[in-house]
Formats: sequence, structure tokens, C-alpha cells
Amino acid sequence: MEDISLDLLRGCCHQKSPAPRARNLLPALEQFTLTEEDMCKLGFDEHLLILDRVKCTVGELRINVETSRDAVYVAASSNHAQGGALYAMATTSLIGYDFNTVLERRSQSKTKDSKQHHQSLISVRKGSEYFMSSAVQLETTQPNQSDWTLPLEQMEGFVSESANILLMRKLTAAGFSGTFDATLFSISGDRAAASYKVCEPATVLRGGQQLRVTKIRRRIVFESGVRVSAYAYLTDLGQLIKMWWSDSDHTALINPAAVLSAVRVLSPEESIPFSATLDTDGPMKYLFDNQVRKKLFQYKSFMADHPEAEGLLYDFINGILIYKPTDVMSYAIKYFRDII
Repeated sequence: MEDISLDLLRGCCHQKSPAPRARNLLPALEQFTLTEEDMCKLGFDEHLLILDRVKCTVGELRINVETSRDAVYVAASSNHAQGGALYAMATTSLIGYDFNTVLERRSQSKTKDSKQHHQSLISVRKGSEYFMSSAVQLETTQPNQSDWTLPLEQMEGFVSESANILLMRKLTAAGFSGTFDATLFSISGDRAAASYKVCEPATVLRGGQQLRVTKIRRRIVFESGVRVSAYAYLTDLGQLIKMWWSDSDHTALINPAAVLSAVRVLSPEESIPFSATLDTDGPMKYLFDNQVRKKLFQYKSFMADHPEAEGLLYDFINGILIYKPTDVMSYAIKYFRDII
């Protein structure tokens, strides 16, 4: 299967783009389904449902992207002779592509084995409405990591890529070009400042079809001081072709067959409710229900051991319903501050 190379897409931006950090590699991909055992290894049951948010205003274009509770974050670490590589995938029902994704890790060792590329193939189940987007771990990779679970407190370096992809889809579909700043939320809850540059679209001939392709550059600065640049290429339909990150050893390559096919591509304004796909996806429904039962059991166990906490929460929620404060956050801060 032929890959859409960065060399072909460099014309998307009038300015010269930096050289890619990883070579293109997308021959024939095999599609597979993650089993329940695989999901457990990936730490699925160890993570809460995460809310990804991106809110910003670009001129008169107002953008408010929320994945609500449709995104479940799972993570895995992969042992490698040259050091552990951490991967993360976000499953969300808001995009609806049907393609394969390749995560390529380049070995940084100077030994002969450094020429070997460690690859992880993550694919979407055929007929499913779920998309798995990649995220990048920054500066926290531990050599010879053996634990498959990645605790939430170690997720500082992750960017909410599912929300970013939705934002970039809206920008390209609206025909926006220019620069703007936005505030993003990392998975750990920390904020990050991001500067977006959306280049003018360029026409690219691929597979006998003309594609209008836009390059989007993101410069992200985390509260911890970590800086990273990310580059994405999308069609004017909001289809993601390729993403790669400077200052990291990962790149995401998208199956070009999905880009050239207009089947099952959602408009930027369209979304698929989680409940609409959950009942038809047996494995995902089982995992979701199991997650709900586990968190409910943890909640009830905690409340049984700490009855005072249940009373505090009851009074707090009851106070909101009675007084109906216009600024709920200020009310919450004052309420718990008075208790302390």
C-alpha cells in the first residue's frame, strides 16, 4: 500500500517545513481486533473516563469541542532493548474513520540494533465507529519498563489528541488560514499554551484524485516548561492524513486508502452519541459496563468507610440546588474553605 509522503505534502505551506524526524513506512497493514485480555494489558480498567476540551475563538469562528464522556484513555508501555517506549490511545465515537494507524518508534542507541524500528500497529475494528488517536509521551520514558499500567499522575506529557483532531477538522472544513493561540488541557488536568498556524491549502494529486491539503503547525508549551511542535496534514473534508512531532521519536501514519475514500467520513458538525454505538459493540459495551461497576464499587466502598464525606457532598449539592449560585466554582471554593 502506497504511503502519502511528506515530500509530496510540503507544498501545503509556503514556508519551508522542517525535515521529518522519521522515515515513511506504510507497506501492507494487517487489521486486528483488541481482545479483552489485550485491553486489560493496556491498563483499560486502571483509568477513568477523561473529558477532553478545546475552547477558543478564531476571528468570528467560534469553536467549542468536547468529547464529553465518549473518550476512554488507555495506555501501555512496550519493552525494547534500547529503552521502553510508551504509547497511548484514545477511543472516541466522535470521528468515525475506518483506517489503520502506525506508531513508529526509532531506536536512539548507537549500536547496530539502532537501525531496527520498533513498530506497534493499532487499528480500528471494521464496522465500528471508534477512532484510535495517538498521543506522545514527553521526557518521562523509563528504560526497560515492564509495567503495562501507566498511572494518571505520570501522564503530564500527553496532549489530548482526540480533542485537537476535532479542532483541526473544524478549522480545515471552515477554510480558515492564519495563526491563533488557544489553551489546551493535558490528560493530567494541567493546562498548556498552544500556538496554531494554519497554512493555505495546496492541491495535491494522489491516486488520480485531487486533494486539497492543509498543513497545521502547533507549538505547545506545558506548565512544566516542556515544549513540543506538532505537524498535521488534513484534507478540506477534515480527513487526517499524517501527524508527526518534533522533539519526539513517534510519528503517526494514516492509511491512504481511507483518505481517498469518502465513505463514512463525518462532517465536522456531526457527532455519533456514545449510546448509539455502545449497544451494537458487544466487547466495548462489556468493558464499559465493567468500568462503571468497578468505579461504582470503589465509590460505595469509600463512602462506607468515610460517612462524613457522603454528608459533605450531600450538603454541597443540596446547597447548589437551593441557592442556585451563578458562579458555581466560587461557591464550591467558599464552601470547602469554610469547612477547613
